[in-house]
Amino acid sequence: DGYVVGKGSGVPGATRDMIRRICECGWLYRRISAAVASWVASKRVGMVGQGLAAGLQDELAEYYRLVAVLQAHVAGDLRRGA
Repeated sequence: DGYVVGKGSGVPGATRDMIRRICECGWLYRRISAAVASWVASKRVGMVGQGLAAGLQDELAEYYRLVAVLQAHVAGDLRRGA
């Protein structure tokens, strides 16, 4: 349950490691997001669980904003040829 760039793919080791780390962040984001969605849909979650779900949703939204900002910076750098 995850992402792997095979050693025989011709991708250098450092790049494979970077890809693995980035993909792991996306994988964790989706897992946490799915867990929060199931908690919110569950009628058996108490006030503490609802608070935890709300806090996690806020953190996930902030993470998503950060990824969007970083992506915009990278796109700008690529357009400038940096």
